[in-house]
Parts: sequence; C-alpha cells; structure tokens
Amino acid sequence: MSEPIEVHVTEVDWFYECAYRWSRQKVIGDWGETNSRPFMRGRAVHHAREVALTNFAGAVPEGEDPLCEKGHWPSFEELKRAGMARLEMDLGGDHAPFDDKTGDYCWIEPDTGEVVPFSELMEEIEPYIEFDRNNILPRFEKADIVAVEERWYLPIQSEALKNDYVLTGKLDLLVREPVSGRLVNHDLKTGARITQKDADLSPQLSGYSAGIQAKYDELPLHALGSPRFLVGPPRNTGPGAVVEQLENGMWGVYETVSTDRGPDDILAYLKRLAMFLEMREHEWFPPAKGGFMSPCARCPHAFADGEERCDYSPVRR
Repeated sequence: MSEPIEVHVTEVDWFYECAYRWSRQKVIGDWGETNSRPFMRGRAVHHAREVALTNFAGAVPEGEDPLCEKGHWPSFEELKRAGMARLEMDLGGDHAPFDDKTGDYCWIEPDTGEVVPFSELMEEIEPYIEFDRNNILPRFEKADIVAVEERWYLPIQSEALKNDYVLTGKLDLLVREPVSGRLVNHDLKTGARITQKDADLSPQLSGYSAGIQAKYDELPLHALGSPRFLVGPPRNTGPGAVVEQLENGMWGVYETVSTDRGPDDILAYLKRLAMFLEMREHEWFPPAKGGFMSPCARCPHAFADGEERCDYSPVRR
C-alpha cells in the first residue's frame, strides 16, 4: 500500500478562494507566497519566536544549548541572531546572491527583480522580534504551553477516493488557559491586520480544529493576533490591544480576535475537503485560454464580481 498523500490545509483554501492561483501552483510548482517578502519575514520572525518559547518552556531540541534558564526569556539580541540565521539560511547561506553595489548579500524579489540587501530585510524583521520579545510573548507566561510550532496530521480516507490522504498544518502556539482550562490555538501573524470577520469566515480554522481535536480530543478556541507598526501613537485599537513605543521610535500595536468552531463547522469543512480531493484526483483545472489558464479580472489574490469568489472557483464560498 502506498503512503498517504500529504495535503496542506492552505491548499484547500486556495482551491476554493482562487482556483487560478491553486492551479498555477499545481502546474508550475509556484505557491505564490514562496520567497515573497512577507514569506521571508514571517519565516524569520516565527523561528525567533519558536526559539523564545522553547527556551522559556525548557523544551530546547536535543543537541542545542539553551539560551537561558527555564521560565526566562532569551534576550532581544539572541532572538535577533536567531531570526538572522533563519533569513541567511532561506537566502541560500554562502550561496546567496551578492550585490557589489551595496557590498551585502541580497534577496531578489521574484516578481519585480528588485535587489534587496540582507541588512534592509533585517531592518524590517527586527521590530517584529522586539515587539514579540517585550510585549506579546510575556502574555503567555502563566499559561500552560502545550505545543510550539508543532505540525498536526489528520488522516483522510474515503471509498470515493483512489488514494489515502493526510491533511496537515502547523500550530504557532497551543496553550491551555489557566482560568478556563481550555485549549487556545494562537495564530500569530506577521502580515495583514486580522478582523473579526476574517476570523469568523476563515474555513482554514475549521481544518485546524479538526486536526487539534484528532490529536488532543477537544476543540480549541482560536485566537488570531496581528502586529502593526506606526510612526505615531494609534488613534483606534480594538479591546485588549497591546500598544508600546519601540526603541526605534515606532509604535507597535498588537490586536487579537477570537473565534470558535463547533462540530457542524468541522463536518461542513470535511465535506468540502472530500470534494476538493475528488476533483484533485480527476485533475480538474480552470478553463484554459491561449493554452494556459488565465486569471479573472482582479485575480490572483483578489475576488471577482464582488461576491467573494473567483470566477474560476468550482464552488461559491
């Protein structure tokens, strides 16, 4: 029997939100986010956060030296070095492109060809790491940390499918709150501001609920947090927002929204997942124009017709 095929929870979302974007990845192996500027930034920040949390929880991977005692946080400088190491690795290490004009290793923006020095990328990343270290991570000091950057797997089997599948995703931070005793999945963003509507309508969180329930036998609460940085104090923030002025003079704001998923939400998601896998096996693609699929008027990365769907998506959201 062949090994189950892994399907990332993000792929399912993309298929229904923008089938053009999904098919582009399917055909030419381009996920759209890979090696983009937000992706590179997110990877470095997430790695620094993982280093901070594993050191605080006393769960440093075997073979690595702890940066501090359990129950303490590594310094900002140590976490900055961790983020820098991840960025260097993602740029290709010693094989990264070198820009003679700046005398620095660099990253080349895939779509525009813009040459961005390594030091400029680090300047973008540092505020996230500083704000994480001083303002966001301390919020979890009294919580029971269950998992940090942990991948989950949900086996999917059906007589209607030719193959067995495993749905997978990665948890940023899973904690058990001390007062309620409930599992809370903290999705810590490094990109766009998250609204309550975004959280309530996100089908991906139903997939995460299913994966967490399969492993921990209970449904979590989802808390999505997104930092943003301003040149002056914010005028409007949501309830419970963290606001702090950084060392470089910028103002950091961290806002969270929470949402639940019940059994009916998970059942609806699994039905949608089964339909996606069946269409995937039948090699469904959007209509082709000129020998290759073409995006709709505001595609990719946007919906058409004002109906929150892509013209090429097989099913309305």
